Order: sequence, then structure tokens, then C-alpha cells
Amino acid sequence: MFHWTHEAQVKLERKLFAQVAAASFPCVGAKSALAHGRLTVLACDRIDSAWDDLRIHEGLLRFAQDYRADPVIFQSYAVVFDGPTDLTEREFEAALWARVQSLSDKDVWRGQEYDARVSADPVNPHFSLSFGGEAFFIVGLNPNASRPARRFEHPALVFNLHDQFERLRDAAQAWLLRQARRLFTERLDHFAPQLGVRWQRLSLSSAHTRWGSASADGSIRLNWRLIHFGESIIDYVVVHELAHLREMNHSPRFWDHVEAVLPDYAERRGALRDEAVPRW
Repeated sequence: MFHWTHEAQVKLERKLFAQVAAASFPCVGAKSALAHGRLTVLACDRIDSAWDDLRIHEGLLRFAQDYRADPVIFQSYAVVFDGPTDLTEREFEAALWARVQSLSDKDVWRGQEYDARVSADPVNPHFSLSFGGEAFFIVGLNPNASRPARRFEHPALVFNLHDQFERLRDAAQAWLLRQARRLFTERLDHFAPQLGVRWQRLSLSSAHTRWGSASADGSIRLNWRLIHFGESIIDYVVVHELAHLREMNHSPRFWDHVEAVLPDYAERRGALRDEAVPRW
């Protein structure tokens, strides 16, 4: 169904590949997809016309189906249009959303279920587009984009899988958790002798309002999001919790223990208060 090739397929594909391969192109995911042969390109006629919408939607269905069969990360589906190349940003945005609406209508017409992991409501924080049962987010490229990273000599829509983003984020978070445990253990071992205490067990938390806690049995609990901060702030929280193994309160004696190890603890404490809490 709709398996014909646009006369500009080879030309537009080569141009996009060259753009992605350029050192100035910022998207690491697209570069990886290209390097592994998983950047699929469909050449079409005009972004301001519905002429190719059935071909685009058919390609998205195949792409979603192939991903479910082999969910390898770093895959992208790019639709590159031969023109027009003189659209303003506003005109490009209007054409982009016209294509999205047309593709969404065809998804419903062809009986495709909306990806249950996301919302179809644009005001919902979990909103995402869905084609062929898979959620996507779209990056638009335009010859006249104000942002250099979004410029390409032909209009283009790059469809990226929401599931792929979630998997990448989970992998990145798992890596950060490992780094946090390694660094926190190292800093606990460094400061415990200076405070004359022994800690027994480290656990990581994901609290949004508390950076750490300590128990009389020597257990230390630290917020893994501290890994986003500099070592001076991490050291302050580590020393603060270790000092609680000497004094389970915030009495003057407690602060004396902290100051004995970190004379500038007040500055570090202030810096921690001024920092925004990372979401992940």
C-alpha cells in the first residue's frame, strides 16, 4: 500500500544524512540512529499539501510495528519535503500542525488505538501524539528556523518514539544512581573517621523535600539527586548526616561537630538552599 518512491528520495535522504553527521548538529540520538542505520527517511512533495499524508501514515504504522518487534533504541523516522523552502516560521508551524492533524485523523480512520501510556489531551502533562499505537514526539526542521539547531534546507518532520525517550531516561537515571552510591560511599568513608563515627548502611532516597537522614543504628539515607550538585554541597550533606550519629538533634553541640570538619558549612548550607531540586 502506497509503496512508491518520490523522485527526490535519494537527494533528500543524502542531504539529511549529511546534516545529521555534521559536527554542528546537536542531537546525539539522531547521530546514533544514523550511525547504526536506523534513521529512516521518507521523501515527500510539499509540507503544505496533504498529497503524501497516506504514505506518511503508512510509513509510521510500519515503523511502529517494526519497533515493537525489535525495540532497539536510537531509531527515528524522518519525513523530508522537497518544498516549499521559503516558509516563514509561522507558516511552517501551521503546515506542521496541518500534517499532524491529518495523520491523527487517518490513525482514527484506520482503527489504531491511542498509546495508553500517554494522554491525547494537549493540556495534560502526559500528552503525546500517537500513531499506530505508539506515542511520538515530533521535531520540525525548517530552512528559516530562528534556532540554528532547527535549520535544514528542506522542511522536515522527525518522529521520535516516546517509549525510546522513556527507556533512555530510565537508563540515564540508573547510571546516575550507580554514580551516586559510589560517590556517597566514598565521601562517607572519608568523613566518618574525622567525626569519630562508623556508618553501617547507605540507602538512596528520591524525596523532594529532604536531602538526607540518619538513624542511631548507623544507617544513612541520602537523596540520590545530590549527584547533580557539586562536591562541596554533597560533602555538606554527608557531614551533616554523619554528625547526627554523634548528636541526634540540631543543638549547638551538633553544629560544633559539623564546623569542626567543615568550617565553611554555613556557606555550603546556604548554597544548597539556593539550588533548585532536579526533577530526575
